[in-house]
Amino acid sequence: GNYTCGTYKRKKGECTAHFIRAMVLEQLVLENLRGVIAFAREDTEGFIRQAMSNRMAAQMQEQAQARRMLEQQERRITEIDSIIKWLYEDNISGKLTDEHFSQMSTDYEREQAGLQVSVEELRESVAACEQQSVNMDSFLKLVKKYTVPDKLFPEMRTSL
Repeated sequence: GNYTCGTYKRKKGECTAHFIRAMVLEQLVLENLRGVIAFAREDTEGFIRQAMSNRMAAQMQEQAQARRMLEQQERRITEIDSIIKWLYEDNISGKLTDEHFSQMSTDYEREQAGLQVSVEELRESVAACEQQSVNMDSFLKLVKKYTVPDKLFPEMRTSL
């Protein structure tokens, strides 16, 4: 079989009708795969360093930052609960007027609601970053377990 250039299929004017034979493409993919797996096997640390030096390094930095913010915001949510409790006690004892109590507690509750939304988003972000680390571990386990086949499996070919 042949693989025809995708750009040519969509917009004929922009590209020539070049195609590549399936066998040639498979050989290229397999050679590339063998190279990646050999590197990952022989120098696992180097492989991780290289993989992480690009996108993953940035993601790990983002993850650390997200964790710090998450801790700060969770602390602040708890702090606001205490503040509202003190305000309520001051209001009951007469140190704080009803009007002031209402205004201040509304402001704190609004801040807390905003923080809760932010905390949810940060938790999702941290979980997504953790999933990527798990994916890297799974990939390395697979690398150690399998050798590259002589032919690409049909299901593998369609996903490429």
